[in-house]
Amino acid sequence: MSRSLNEAVVLKKLEDIDVISKSEFSSNKNLLEELKKIGVIDIFKSIGKRGNSVRRGKFFEKYIETQYNSNLKGFIEINSRGELLKAFGDDKAKNITPQTGVYLWTDDDVDIGNGNIISCKKGTSLFVHHSMKIEIADDVLIIGVENFETLMNAINIKHLFDKNRKIVFMFRNIGFLEYIKNSKNRILYFPDYDIYGVKIYETEILKYNQNVILFVPPNLEADLISVDSKKRYFEDLESIGGKYMAVTEVGQLILKLNKEYQKVLPQEFYSVNLSKVK
Repeated sequence: MSRSLNEAVVLKKLEDIDVISKSEFSSNKNLLEELKKIGVIDIFKSIGKRGNSVRRGKFFEKYIETQYNSNLKGFIEINSRGELLKAFGDDKAKNITPQTGVYLWTDDDVDIGNGNIISCKKGTSLFVHHSMKIEIADDVLIIGVENFETLMNAINIKHLFDKNRKIVFMFRNIGFLEYIKNSKNRILYFPDYDIYGVKIYETEILKYNQNVILFVPPNLEADLISVDSKKRYFEDLESIGGKYMAVTEVGQLILKLNKEYQKVLPQEFYSVNLSKVK
């Protein structure tokens, strides 16, 4: 399969945020089917949405390694510049790079560096470009969330956490991972309570910061029982090959509950009052 700039851009987005809309492949449906066939991506029914979504398949990392030398960003930067030079014949394009950074939400008037005090309303979030260094006071609690929709509805889940501390919610992408790598904040990770959520926490989040705690809601078992999600449970097992074994106690607890009830619990259960997983 020949590599293209368009393919790399879509795969980089998937690498950063794990789940994207199937419509990202609307201009290249053949690519979508080819990547699905070789296990690079998985297509699944979006939760609470009309269309389907795409997430990384079990051979995603291997494909990026073999096709892009594990450096999608570098491939995009080189080829983006090349495309612009072709179009304009001008070297001014050399400083153009993809827009990377951190998406965050808080309504606690938090200083994120250099006197930049932020506070967001429900349904909004703030994007901080990677060129600005984020500096948040150590006593502020950081909550990493797996789903962008959860970030946009963070006000609905804020009550689950420490009411005596200021809180900043961050969407899990490469910008978030880079921030937590050297952060001294207390950091909790709020995942989907399924095999993918556990795997992301153990193989990705902890790789950047071993002190990040996987948050478990106080009524997780009862909430899991209440949701209609057996179909999603078996789809996830089939997609991941059913071979992932948790290495942390909290991960083992979640997978044990998943197996016992043959159900999963997406974080949207809390952020958008989801009761049925399709």
